[in-house]
Amino acid sequence: MHLVAMARAAGIIINWDDFSDLSDVVPLLARLYPNGPADINHFQAAGGVPVLVRELLKGGLLHEDVHTVAGFGLSRYTLEPWLNNGELDWREGATAPIGRPGHRDL
Repeated sequence: MHLVAMARAAGIIINWDDFSDLSDVVPLLARLYPNGPADINHFQAAGGVPVLVRELLKGGLLHEDVHTVAGFGLSRYTLEPWLNNGELDWREGATAPIGRPGHRDL
């Protein structure tokens, strides 16, 4: 609901069908409370948004060539992953999702 309003304010028209179309092709990479059992703190401890963005970029599911508040290029959001003894806690990725596409039903 908020994304539709923000897009419209930016002059971009999206609707619920667009989200349904995306849901058909984007794998489920995290299931967080309130819609899943994992706490957002666990997500952050496993690498959080930087790891998620990196996996989506690696899977070809995001465009890297965009302007962001951090500057040009979405890869800037992948530069500080969280590590645990030198290893990423996040074991799954876009190539091994925890759920099939279609899990973002609105």
